[in-house]
Amino acid sequence: MVASAQTMITCTLKKVAGARGYNNARELTEALKKKLGIEMSDSTLYPYWNDSIININKVTLDRLCEFLQVVPGELIQHIDEAALKQRNKK
Repeated sequence: MVASAQTMITCTLKKVAGARGYNNARELTEALKKKLGIEMSDSTLYPYWNDSIININKVTLDRLCEFLQVVPGELIQHIDEAALKQRNKK
């Protein structure tokens, strides 16, 4: 099988955080700092928020999971090829 240029791994941070009342990455960054004392730069968080992350940092993922009280599989998901094609048609 030839590797596709499109990734089949997706980050659902925007959806998960949105369900908890965070409307944008800035709100989440500020909440991380205020509630847990975690300093996370916008440049670190935005790729997760916008599902444009290329390399996943385990420490960042762990902090996001801890704060949102989810497991990594709720933030990082594998999409099968058929679902990816359907998603890209929208």
